[in-house]
Amino acid sequence: MEVLPVNFSFFEGAVVIRIDFGERLDHLASRPPATFQVDDLDMASRTGWSVMVQGTAEEVADPSELARVRAIGLRPWAPGDRDHYVRVLPSRITGRRMMRA
Repeated sequence: MEVLPVNFSFFEGAVVIRIDFGERLDHLASRPPATFQVDDLDMASRTGWSVMVQGTAEEVADPSELARVRAIGLRPWAPGDRDHYVRVLPSRITGRRMMRA
């Protein structure tokens, strides 16, 4: 299992990320299970939230879908091309909010 920081967006009911060509992209051909987690904390108010999306990861390859996904303007922070878009199609979404005790 790998834990990687990624830039992401939500689009048409899925989590979308951008990755570069290589081993991780090759792995997606088998449509592996994937887990995506995003968190936020506000230290001043001692509040936060966490959301976990579990589902199937797949590369967006259809030209018309790819054009729509590219239009959302998701930009990578890391260097490199990151020309491939991957979506996690959720089968389960869970989350929680943390409040000051």
